[in-house]
Amino acid sequence: MELNTLELKNELHTLVTNTNDEEVLFRVKEYFTELKNKDDWWHSLTIEQKNKVEIGTQQLDNGLKFSNDEVRIEIDKLLQQK
Repeated sequence: MELNTLELKNELHTLVTNTNDEEVLFRVKEYFTELKNKDDWWHSLTIEQKNKVEIGTQQLDNGLKFSNDEVRIEIDKLLQQK
């Protein structure tokens, strides 16, 4: 039996309404929040990480980028110096 969205919401509402177990309610709330935010990885980043992403985006917008081949060549040069 496949539920439509309204039926599923009603069933979830009934399950929540019929329990007084705070631990269950807390865990359901946390899980729901985690699932809802899962697609938006931005919210899980620290301020420092967000700043680095923004700097990188600005660098790309300004043409400051290297191809994969260019990076490999530079890495090979650095490794040969050791």
